[in-house]
Amino acid sequence: MSRPPQKYVLKPQAIGTAAAPQQQAKLAALFSQGLALHQQGKLAQAKQIYAQVLALQPTHFDALHLSGVIAAQSKNPKLAVELIGKAIAINPNNSAYYSNRGNALKELGCCEEAVASYDRAIKIKPDYADAYYNRGIALQELKRLEEAVASFDRAIQIKPDYASACSNRGIALQELKRLEEAVASFDRAIQIKPDLAEAYSNRGTALQELKRSIDAVASYDSAIKINPDYVDAHYNRGVALKDLKRYEEAVVSFDRAIQLKPDYAEAYSDRGAALQELTRLEDAVASYDRAIEIIPNYADAHYNRGIVLKELKRYEDAIVSYDNAIQINLDSENPKFYYNKALLLLQLQKFAEGWNLYQRRWEIKHHFSKKLNTNIPYWNRQNTKSESKILLWAEQGIGDQIFYFGMLKNFADIDARVTLSTDTRLHALFKRSMPELEFVDRKEINNICDENAFDFQAPIGDIGQLFSVNKSLEHKTPKPFFQIDQSRCSDIKNKNSFLSGKFVCGISWKSNNKDIGIAKSLNLIDLSPLLSIENVVFVSLQYGSTADEIEFVEKNIGIKIHTIDGLDIFNDIDGLVSLISLCDLVVTTSNITAHLTGAIGKKGMVLMPFSKGKIWYWHSGVGPSLWYPSLEMVSQLHMNDWTDPINKCKEWVLGQL
Repeated sequence: MSRPPQKYVLKPQAIGTAAAPQQQAKLAALFSQGLALHQQGKLAQAKQIYAQVLALQPTHFDALHLSGVIAAQSKNPKLAVELIGKAIAINPNNSAYYSNRGNALKELGCCEEAVASYDRAIKIKPDYADAYYNRGIALQELKRLEEAVASFDRAIQIKPDYASACSNRGIALQELKRLEEAVASFDRAIQIKPDLAEAYSNRGTALQELKRSIDAVASYDSAIKINPDYVDAHYNRGVALKDLKRYEEAVVSFDRAIQLKPDYAEAYSDRGAALQELTRLEDAVASYDRAIEIIPNYADAHYNRGIVLKELKRYEDAIVSYDNAIQINLDSENPKFYYNKALLLLQLQKFAEGWNLYQRRWEIKHHFSKKLNTNIPYWNRQNTKSESKILLWAEQGIGDQIFYFGMLKNFADIDARVTLSTDTRLHALFKRSMPELEFVDRKEINNICDENAFDFQAPIGDIGQLFSVNKSLEHKTPKPFFQIDQSRCSDIKNKNSFLSGKFVCGISWKSNNKDIGIAKSLNLIDLSPLLSIENVVFVSLQYGSTADEIEFVEKNIGIKIHTIDGLDIFNDIDGLVSLISLCDLVVTTSNITAHLTGAIGKKGMVLMPFSKGKIWYWHSGVGPSLWYPSLEMVSQLHMNDWTDPINKCKEWVLGQL
């Protein structure tokens, strides 16, 4: 945020001299000449005149004072404090002296002393609006924000058309998160002074915090119309456009900010983020590199650079970037740096270090997983007894719950009473597969989370670390872990004759993951090369609204996509597993269908995105799955291009006929 400058008073309140009348007249004329030059902004010439006055009369307090003001205006606040202090020693009852001294003290970072100086000015002159205004700025710097607002309020009460005070009041209110009031204060400043660019720009940042990004862009546009070279307005406009997913426009705004301020590291960093969303990954890396060149210890730029390098599959370089961010941020650790490094280490199958860092996920604010709020001790396996009661709780999406359940089934040898909290849609499958466990509804977890009911607890995502799965994998291959309901399979098969006779291929093509679903998904029509294979019955395993897509494919390429009447694929997971078991093979993207197919050991091919959208447990995304050996993975060769994986998938299916 930017604020209007502090107010320096140039008008003298006395001609400080005790010379003889003839000398006094000469000093007065000379001083008036210096004052006129000063008011015209001719600081060097005014300074020379004031020096002449002081040579004739060293105790000329107005010349001392205004020489101090020139020092402050010339970025020498230390000299300003010294000179104005001399003026005050001679004439201690001049309010302007104290106010201007406060300004210089503030420039030195001595805000407490500055407030005291403004207080002295106000004591001499209680209706001194500028002193209240500058006092408010100093209080803002001290983060005494409520007092700052009160000081601006008093300045506005004395001078109702004080636009700069209204604008700075808005900044203080924004810092207090009183955002609606802040916008109103900026609006008042603009009403008083319609060409106050700072008020428009700061209004934009408040609107952004209110998630009113469209209005924020309009406010930045007004600031830029008044001041086309307003660098912060261009930058913040880019941030707002990025929030609106208008990435091309955002890059243009960041470019303009950089043009005006070539060392604007934040603009380069946010430009990198916009370029990343546009999948211009090499350009994004270059932008982050420039931000880091300007500010070598720019932790967020190192971190975001690591994310892009991961998307480019430059994994070792990505780890270096994450490590740089972590090293820079040691004093105020950012858990997302550790968490993203953990995900990459797990993807690279460096499990021991990966599981350890994976614990940092709980420290991230607004993490997609919600930590259980409980006093039950964390599970210490060394203290586990056969009578111990252990609560394992699901923390992530339904596909992840299936994955970690498989790890529990394959690698966790537990001699204790275990209760698993998970999505109720999975209970039938889980109970059939591990009847020795008790199961509770994930939504009811807080109602049963009592230290009297359980001795220990842990999130199911910690199974890998708790049971050192990295070591187990060295001599044990995961096996299918779901038991199928055979009577349900028979019922579905008997009611759907197309499941008998011909070769049946189940298909699923979308993910509803709100963050990475788009990267993992394709359109049904994109599968045309696969769907064109003759003598294959294609059955939809896709949850969600698919009728329009299926109808479009049937009308345009003449391929029948079968669906199962009465089967709610989203809610009836047990029914979906039964249907998958009736297929000869499955082709799917990396959604719940992939997990279910692998969990029952059904042959399947999983179409993987190039990088973004690839969850760590799919590792390279090529070849047999480590965790689901019946699954074969095929990955995009280029970002957002499904051509190669679909063609390979077609060849694979043909090879199964």
